[in-house]
Amino acid sequence: MGILRVDVALSIALAGGCYAPELRDCTLTCSAATDCADGQVCDSEGFCAAPEIAGTCSSLPGHAGGNDRDAGIDAPKINDARPDAAPDAMTHVLLAITIESKGRVIVQTIGTCEQSGPQNGSCVFYVPRDVELTVQAQPYSDHRFDRWTTTTCMSAPATCMFTPTSATPLGVKFRKDDD
Repeated sequence: MGILRVDVALSIALAGGCYAPELRDCTLTCSAATDCADGQVCDSEGFCAAPEIAGTCSSLPGHAGGNDRDAGIDAPKINDARPDAAPDAMTHVLLAITIESKGRVIVQTIGTCEQSGPQNGSCVFYVPRDVELTVQAQPYSDHRFDRWTTTTCMSAPATCMFTPTSATPLGVKFRKDDD
């Protein structure tokens, strides 16, 4: 598998509606407030946005908040939200999960990627950079964990620990019990 390009993974995240705390106002679709970053709400138009601009995303330019997170919000409010990091500091990296066959991957304290449902075994999460993660592959009924398919957890059992330092692909394969 090739190296995951951050711009490609970010476009996947935007299209798939996965949670990413560093994404900008009006660039992430949502169906509930839990889909959005802290300090954002899921507005009536289905976008994650700061409460001050909720409901106005469709009237903003297409790039609103895409590069500078302003989207019409005063800069002091942004600085107050992240006083510990420079605006462009890379505090999170992408974790792109791919599931083959019937199962799920639980990223401890982050979320779950399901093979079924709207995720269809392809998820992108923004995870803390340089912080050890524990992931667990859980098969669905009548299936079993086969193996991790990417180097991140290649020889690990169903539970794997690793520390992401950059965008990281993570693949897993499950097999039907009688295979």
